[in-house]
Amino acid sequence: MKNYFLCILLFIISRQAVDAQLCGGTVTDAVTGLPVPGATLRLARHRAVIASSDADGSFRIVFPAFPDTLVVSHVGYKPYSVVITTPVTNFRVTLEPVTTEMETVVVNTGYQKLRPNEVNGSYVVLDSKALNEQTGTNILQRLNGVTNGMLFNIGKSGTNAGTANPVSIRGLSTINGPLFPLIIVDDFPYEGDINNINPADVESVTILKDASAASIWGARAGNGVIVITTKKGRFNQKLSANIQSGVMIMMPADLYYTPQVSVEDYVATEAMSFSKGYFNGIINNTSARPPLPPAVEVFLQRRQGLISAGDSAAMISKLAATDIREQYARHLQRKSVIQQHALSFTGGSNQIAWMLSAGHNRSVGENFSTSSKTNIHLSNTIRPVKNLSVGMDAYYTSASDKTGALPFALVSKINNRYIPYMSLADADGNAAAIALYRSGYLDTAGAGRLLNWYYYPLNDHHHDHTTTHLQDVLASVSLQYSILPSLSATASYQYEKQWVTSDRLADKESYYTRDLINRFTQVGATAGSPNIYPVPYGDVLGRSGSEIISNNLRGQLSYSENWNKHGISAIGGAEIRSAYTGGTGSFTLYGYQHDPLSIAVADHTGRYRTRPTGSTQTIPGAPGISSTRYTRFVSAYSNLVYTYNKKYIANVSFREDASNVFGATTNDKWNPLWSAGMGWLLSAEKFYRLNALPLLKLRLTYGYSGNVDIRKTPLPISGALTNSFTNYPVQRINNLNDPSLKWEKSKQINAGIDFAGRDNRLTGTVEYYLKYGSDLYGETPYDYTTWGVKPTISRNVANMLTRGVDVNLIARIVEHKDLQWHANLILNYNTSKTTRYYTDASKDFSGSLDGSIIVPILGKPLYAVTAYKWGGLDANGDPLGYSGDTLSKEYRSGIFNKVATEGLESGSLVFLGSSSPVYFGSLRNYLTWRLFTLSFNINFKAGYYFKKHSFISGNLLAGNGHADYYKRWQKPGDEKVTDVPKFVYTDYPQAADRDLFYANSEVNFLKGDHIRLQYINLVYQTGENRGRRGIQGIQLYLNAANLGILWAANDSGLDPDYPLSNPPSKHFAFGIRIHF
Repeated sequence: MKNYFLCILLFIISRQAVDAQLCGGTVTDAVTGLPVPGATLRLARHRAVIASSDADGSFRIVFPAFPDTLVVSHVGYKPYSVVITTPVTNFRVTLEPVTTEMETVVVNTGYQKLRPNEVNGSYVVLDSKALNEQTGTNILQRLNGVTNGMLFNIGKSGTNAGTANPVSIRGLSTINGPLFPLIIVDDFPYEGDINNINPADVESVTILKDASAASIWGARAGNGVIVITTKKGRFNQKLSANIQSGVMIMMPADLYYTPQVSVEDYVATEAMSFSKGYFNGIINNTSARPPLPPAVEVFLQRRQGLISAGDSAAMISKLAATDIREQYARHLQRKSVIQQHALSFTGGSNQIAWMLSAGHNRSVGENFSTSSKTNIHLSNTIRPVKNLSVGMDAYYTSASDKTGALPFALVSKINNRYIPYMSLADADGNAAAIALYRSGYLDTAGAGRLLNWYYYPLNDHHHDHTTTHLQDVLASVSLQYSILPSLSATASYQYEKQWVTSDRLADKESYYTRDLINRFTQVGATAGSPNIYPVPYGDVLGRSGSEIISNNLRGQLSYSENWNKHGISAIGGAEIRSAYTGGTGSFTLYGYQHDPLSIAVADHTGRYRTRPTGSTQTIPGAPGISSTRYTRFVSAYSNLVYTYNKKYIANVSFREDASNVFGATTNDKWNPLWSAGMGWLLSAEKFYRLNALPLLKLRLTYGYSGNVDIRKTPLPISGALTNSFTNYPVQRINNLNDPSLKWEKSKQINAGIDFAGRDNRLTGTVEYYLKYGSDLYGETPYDYTTWGVKPTISRNVANMLTRGVDVNLIARIVEHKDLQWHANLILNYNTSKTTRYYTDASKDFSGSLDGSIIVPILGKPLYAVTAYKWGGLDANGDPLGYSGDTLSKEYRSGIFNKVATEGLESGSLVFLGSSSPVYFGSLRNYLTWRLFTLSFNINFKAGYYFKKHSFISGNLLAGNGHADYYKRWQKPGDEKVTDVPKFVYTDYPQAADRDLFYANSEVNFLKGDHIRLQYINLVYQTGENRGRRGIQGIQLYLNAANLGILWAANDSGLDPDYPLSNPPSKHFAFGIRIHF
């Protein structure tokens, strides 16, 4: 019996000794956070000790002695090792995935992270390496030319010219609704200015393109979703630091880009126009006293006998020798310089993962504007107890911008007329005086008792500038608890506040302040009596502001389980969201003095007689309030992914949104949206024998996403204002109530093929998609007499269709120890057209369209281009069109009226196509030789048209002389060699209609097909210093961007994307990135 108890005692002691050296924990994926079953665990000193992780990722392993190194490995992951010095029972191992070309990153939808083999939808993922190929300060601009299915629209807007359409994903999904994709930052919609986000803080960007990928975001995902994920710390990560610093230099705009008539010929044209009485209306306007062009002022003085012929000739000769483009470039232009600096620290243990970063950008613009931005980002995730993790994240932005000199387009004009011979400085460099009223009036107004009333554009920006201050706070907290190894619950909250203050300070030397004071000044009745200044003498400070506040709260359950041949990944949750946008009011302070702080009082209610017109006006700048908007959303959502035998994938998602924007009753407020998809890994089948493609996957998805315009509501909307004469409040109904108004819907079908060749030498994706927009906002006729504002109202009456193809190919052309050459080809095809609309105007075209705004015409592209059919020039140099099948120059009575009533059937109008590229894409090449990598991006666009400027007689007379003037018809026979009409004066028959026809005829519309070199990037990367302290790697880079057109289908010399304005200037950047 004694021996029996002794054995029991020895067993217990030995068991306790073993337990004392027993370690346990879990193995998870470092990216998705999901368990990794089947991982192998070994000890470096005791190689015989082996264990593996269970289905839920948990493991137990006995250490014979401490310390020892735990080595964890798994197929598809990088080996992981860590020194263990004491027993631990809740150690968490995170494995970094080793990915192939087809699965380079994880798809982050904003709700969950999935592997590409778990996704049937369409997406693009760009990591920080791809984002760093471009060096701009705007994170979205770094997606330009490198994102499949994404097009950056140049000069495009919605049906309202003020609604910009800067970027689209897979074309358009709406006609009159919001056009911009939904932006997600760290899992929640971002309401602030996207310029707030520092690209150095971004880990990856995921673009969700089809309904299956984007429908999880519901009623705001119809235009696609851009998910931005910022950098975070990771558990069990050694302390590391990253420093990057760079400088970007941008060339000033080319003021000679648009060819102009020479100054000499321009002055000669003004002389002719003056002799014909063109400027008599200005000369005889003794009320407003508008200024004359300086050359015309000289002609007038000569005619009035105030100067001699010699003096006149000398003055005109001096003007003709001056070029405002040279003056502006010399005095008010410079190279822009942007500095970008960033510093970050990351680290983590078994209980905490953290990251702290700071960035600072500073720039000086080409017109002496300045800006600066500072970002601070703090991210923490802690595990206070077993199975619980707490995440805390804060992102702060502070930005300031100060304006510089006015742009060339404003400085070069007097009375809205381009003056090519304007001088900004005299021979000694002193600011030249510009008269913005008639010079004779300025010299005598107020009997010499007014302030200097001349304008000095050379230095006025020193006295009149606007400073904008922006601050943005983005803070979030999340709780995640593992209920079971395969089930977790998450609660998260995000708060954002952005507030902007804009101050315009015009000191007493500025033209704005001097002009304002002079216009209101009441000159004393006698020479000895003082002036009365209703506008107090001194500086003028105008202030306005706006703010955005949003709150997001989300609760979610996540389930992930793999057993036998089955796998399930599912989420379900609900969220509420509120957003407030509004102004903080505006006011103007007169007689402002900063130090010591003081202001004067101005009367904004009384009316004062003003000069030069003598009319009565109120002093501008009365305190005002701005409109505010509250939007609230409540949503429930779910997503399920099922895989069988790692070959068959099915997914389904459902979401229902409700908002205070739509629905007059509770039942009408909810909007259900759903999607489904299936995938088949065909290459995993036993019967598959295509050795050339060891990977082949087929995908098909179908679903609905939505588009909501928070500016619309089923309730009536009125605007409040104050009558400027009576000062009484006025209420005006701007929108009628319509209880039937609801969300827009976009039904999408996507079919895709993923493939990979042997050794991944060629991998790619080919997708075909259809998007059916239904219940779109559209104008429909309404009885004008019942409202009185307009004869149409906006209702859900429009439909549209978008179809396209996305191709993405990655080729590993050369694979050598010292030399690698990889290439990435992106090819996109996209068309969008209107299929239903209810206004008469949508049935056919009624005139020429340049394709800059959306015009819904049934069966035609939304950005349609039409032009008057061109018939050449006649023997008199007049442009000819067609009235039916007959050549005609009866522009108004024949061509225009016929087009207005018969459209394309008239034979007078030609439909050319779309102003938005039908085909577009890029070819990126990566050449690596030892430690150097050279990459360059060639973009291409095709299948579209653009309108160019040309010589128009009326434009030259009005001050805009295009250099096609020298190609104009001048003598009989020239009609055989030129398409530019002869120069005529305003008294020529049909002069205005003649100009209108020629400007909008098909001869001035060109094909936009072109190939451009977008950027070249050269990187030198030192070898990694693994296992040693100090610098782990250094990267030096050189970048050149906006390098110009390599080939164009037209020979005009114009950039097809910027025919009417300056294209982006070339810029060059260099910098360094250091990893510690």
